[in-house]
Amino acid sequence: MLAESRRAAPNVILAPSVPVWTELKTAFLHSAKAQLLLRGSMATLTLRTCGLGLGMLTGIVLARTLSASGYGTYAYAVSWLGFLSIPATLGLEHVLTRYVAVYKERRSWSQLKGLLEFALKAGALAALVVSLISIGIVILLLKADGDLRATMGITLALLPVVVTAQLRQASLRGLDHPARAQIPENLLYPALLLAFVTGPYIV
Repeated sequence: MLAESRRAAPNVILAPSVPVWTELKTAFLHSAKAQLLLRGSMATLTLRTCGLGLGMLTGIVLARTLSASGYGTYAYAVSWLGFLSIPATLGLEHVLTRYVAVYKERRSWSQLKGLLEFALKAGALAALVVSLISIGIVILLLKADGDLRATMGITLALLPVVVTAQLRQASLRGLDHPARAQIPENLLYPALLLAFVTGPYIV
């Protein structure tokens, strides 16, 4: 009798947990916020996977198309572009992510519109100033190396575009659109670069 009661005890303890788990899972999946979170997570995972694949493909094409020195010049210019985008954004991407969400929750649309206009104009102006100063320094210091000077000049001229795109991504994150915010970084930029590199060979 004692052995039978011991064998039956786990069934008595575990039996109520099955419907409880089912109810919790059902409640989670039927929650609007949970469904939004699940869809956003899946979309983000898909975009990052596609972006990783495009990035690897672009790196392989660049390594095969450019010489060793040419690929080094490209990597050097892109590194400077990423570094200069930090001060050029003026920290506005963090401000946008936070306060866009706050104004959306409060439905303060006029304040939200004003914040977006100010951030985009200030970021574009700061990026333009940083870009022009950097290009001027490159022209003065890299007179001997024409290839590096041209590559740096073209890359740094894209700084306002990069900063504007970063601020737009921050705004979309604040509006609860994290997947849409990652489309330029993970799909658009690698695809455009790949098309730019392979275009002359296809035509």
